[in-house]
Amino acid sequence: MDKMTITEGLAEIKTIGKRIEKKRDFVNQYLIRPDNVRDPLEKEGGSEINIRKSVQGITDLYKRWVTIRLAIQKVNYETQLTIKGQSMSIAQWLIWRREVSQHLKGFWDSLADQINKRTQYTYTTVTGSKEILSAIVSYPASAITEERELLESVLGELDGQLSLKNATTFIEV
Repeated sequence: MDKMTITEGLAEIKTIGKRIEKKRDFVNQYLIRPDNVRDPLEKEGGSEINIRKSVQGITDLYKRWVTIRLAIQKVNYETQLTIKGQSMSIAQWLIWRREVSQHLKGFWDSLADQINKRTQYTYTTVTGSKEILSAIVSYPASAITEERELLESVLGELDGQLSLKNATTFIEV
């Protein structure tokens, strides 16, 4: 078993992706040739053997990729982070950042936009005259601003904490 940091594991996954791409290119290059063309890999054992080795190499690299990802997931489920008084596992924080935070941002932004656009209502009376009425805001604009700022602060701190954890947390693969 190898022991590495999450950062090293993520870097290895990128390298694996590049290696797989090269092996795929090799397979595609030598997969088919005209019947009257000599096997260009004849001296290395032939195209068929070399393609089989490359395909096996691709399979092995994908297995390594999955193994690293699973090791990272396991650590992420087990490791807790506390940000602004909120404790969750790294796995939960990652889901929150990827899926929930954007919805929250959209929600708070839409409330702020509504308040900015609707500080007054124009009302048409029965006689057809126009009257301007003041609007009542049922949730304080200052609270919306605080929530937006808190969200940005949590996201910033989360990114910093994740970078730190990735650089200092070890996985075994």
